[in-house]
Amino acid sequence: MTVLRTRHKLIAIALAALLLALPVLPAFAADPEPVITAEITAAGASLQGKTALEAREIISSAFAAPMFDPLPVVADGHAFTLDADSALSLDVTASVDAAFAATEATALAPVFVVDAPAVTTFVTALAKKVDHAAVNSKRIVSHKSFRISASSEGAKTDQASAVATITAALVTEAAGSGAATVTVPVTVLKPKITRANIGKTIVVVLGHFRVRLYKGTKLEKSYRCAIGMRAYPTPRGVFKVIAKSAAPTWRNPYSRWSRGMPSHIDPGFYNPLGLRALYLNAPGIRIHGTSKTYSMGHAASHGCIRLTNHDVVDIYPRVKVDTPVYIIK
Repeated sequence: MTVLRTRHKLIAIALAALLLALPVLPAFAADPEPVITAEITAAGASLQGKTALEAREIISSAFAAPMFDPLPVVADGHAFTLDADSALSLDVTASVDAAFAATEATALAPVFVVDAPAVTTFVTALAKKVDHAAVNSKRIVSHKSFRISASSEGAKTDQASAVATITAALVTEAAGSGAATVTVPVTVLKPKITRANIGKTIVVVLGHFRVRLYKGTKLEKSYRCAIGMRAYPTPRGVFKVIAKSAAPTWRNPYSRWSRGMPSHIDPGFYNPLGLRALYLNAPGIRIHGTSKTYSMGHAASHGCIRLTNHDVVDIYPRVKVDTPVYIIK
């Protein structure tokens, strides 16, 4: 044990001597951080001698206060206001770079960039208030009147152009110009159906035994008619003409009332469908002619609307397929 301890002491002494014999190397100092050399100020605060980090803090504080006028925006006659300070962001890095690049005394002009998401959000909110669909004219039918509602134009904001136009205005304002009113492009949406092009309408007034043909809101013709008897009432509702026949063939539906009749009757004056027929999208229902002129003004048919052969020949060329048919009480 004594021998081991002696050896350990000798090793320790030798290492200590070795360390004392090593040459002492000079310490290398780190390169100093660059500072702004020119006499630069940011809103009156000096940046001279400041590092980049120190300059960032000073610039951010110096230009934190509101600097821009609100930007007026007009869209389809509606007035809006964009807070330019919220839509323009201070580019601190570019401002610091400008301070370091300066070679003579100057007051630093801040660098701003447009906040694209802020502009997009503003335009989206604007469009929600401006945009609306065009309104088509509609037929309004009652027992005593027939009228057509007015149409109106719609509006659709061109959001891409709006963002570009507002962005350009913000860039101009950030450069030192005043806030000029921006007009956002809005497309006018035209209604498809107006009072001028709504076309014709057939109104069957069951209680008056009348078939009325309107051109727009003008009553073009009115015809006396026969309607369905109590056991076979004419259906009420909104229908349309789906087909026309200038020489209709009557085909037996083999209903209770027609079982004893032939399978079909060829076209002609005494044909049960008369000389002309307008087929509706109500099963088995037509506006057709008849030789039974005495039935006019009565509930005499099996559901169809009868006109005299003279009147059905008159209405036939006036009406197109798809013409709406209102059958009312």
